[in-house]
Amino acid sequence: LSAVKNNVINIENTRWLDACAAPGGKTSYLWERLPDTAEIVAVEFDVHRIQRLKNTLQRIDATSVQVIQGDATRPDTWWDGKKFDAILVDAPCSGSGVIRRHPDIKWLRQPNDLITLAQQQNTMLEKLWPLLLPDGYLLYATCSTFRVENDLVILNFTKNYSDVEIISIDVSSSEIPSMIKTDIGIQIFPSTYFIDNPLSCQAQNSFPLGAQQVKPAQHTLFINEERYVGMVSEWRTKCFANDILLENYSVAGPVMPSGDGFYYCLLRKKI
Repeated sequence: LSAVKNNVINIENTRWLDACAAPGGKTSYLWERLPDTAEIVAVEFDVHRIQRLKNTLQRIDATSVQVIQGDATRPDTWWDGKKFDAILVDAPCSGSGVIRRHPDIKWLRQPNDLITLAQQQNTMLEKLWPLLLPDGYLLYATCSTFRVENDLVILNFTKNYSDVEIISIDVSSSEIPSMIKTDIGIQIFPSTYFIDNPLSCQAQNSFPLGAQQVKPAQHTLFINEERYVGMVSEWRTKCFANDILLENYSVAGPVMPSGDGFYYCLLRKKI
């Protein structure tokens, strides 16, 4: 997200699409970091997951985000015709990068699933690309470690579109030791080097929602503000999920992302 944000975050009146938005961590990050004049549209197909998305945004009072229940492979059923400056496609995938947290994936996934998922991912890109303005950015992401869902999807997609430019994402392997730069994007592999969201943070004016204010509470959370500021949203969302509202908090230390596997590729539409 930072890769896209750094290119257009300071531009007023930008329009952003989170095409697979639930449960809302990415959308919350955009809402927190973008100028007030930015417009954010969050689309989610699954009726149960869209409720989680709405709950997440409600807890942080992100009332300006437009939430739509719709299929990212069928934008003709929900798109209003106004194009976007940036699109985030966190595509449905095999989940092979998060097996550590979801070990049942090893039993539930079948070899043919990869073919079906890759076709769905490619269709999603083809359908969403026309929604992007010239000089706009599309960030493609998965939590997969399989090349067939990552580089090969992008390569197949770019064969049919002459206005696609692949943008290099500037991330050092010294910052993320389990990361490699592929021919197309960035692959982060699951690693025991990282730990899940440890942190140190001072939270003031902490109180249950709808209740009287209680004494300020101490909470712990590790955040690297420059690279992983998005985790602020995820951490706050978890706190809100427990009906605790935190205000005037300050980040107190450097931090590591979780040890899951992810893939990122940044595309730009040529003028």
